[in-house]
Amino acid sequence: MNNAQRTAELEAQIKLRLDILREWVRRGVPNGHLLPRSLTKVRMWKDAQLGLSAIGSSSSFTTTHERYGRYICEIAKSLEALHAGHKKRSKLSKSKQQRQLRSQNEDYRAALTAAANKYVIQKIALDDAERLVRVLQQSQRELEAEVSELKSASTKTAASSTSHRSDRRSNNVTKVEFGKSQRDCEKKRR
Repeated sequence: MNNAQRTAELEAQIKLRLDILREWVRRGVPNGHLLPRSLTKVRMWKDAQLGLSAIGSSSSFTTTHERYGRYICEIAKSLEALHAGHKKRSKLSKSKQQRQLRSQNEDYRAALTAAANKYVIQKIALDDAERLVRVLQQSQRELEAEVSELKSASTKTAASSTSHRSDRRSNNVTKVEFGKSQRDCEKKRR
């Protein structure tokens, strides 16, 4: 690489740094990128994603350089603005983030409380239903036992009433003879 190419490459790298920092002043530092802390760090800044390679010549990267000095001054101002804004934004964003986290925490606690209350209500309803099922099952067993006793008693009563009827019929039967007077029947009996 000859001197003209090196000079062109150096100027391109300085202007690229200035463009990136100006963009970051307008839009903020994107996630995943580190903000250099000093002019030396800006000079040594390497980032393939941004197309930056380290600048080896420290004498060319000064605010007093006759050719690049004005660019380096602009880089210094942009860097200063970024650090000032970055500190304020980070403090603001931290407190804002804390408020958001507190709010989310309160929302989660409220949701957890609501879920716990719903669980308790459902558990009470389930316990009541289980208790009712046990009571109904016990009542059913008692009724089945009573029905069984009544059937048994009914069968015994039916059997005993059938035997009593047959006994009564044989003992209390009156003989009726047609065509004869009652006096004739009484005479025969004697």
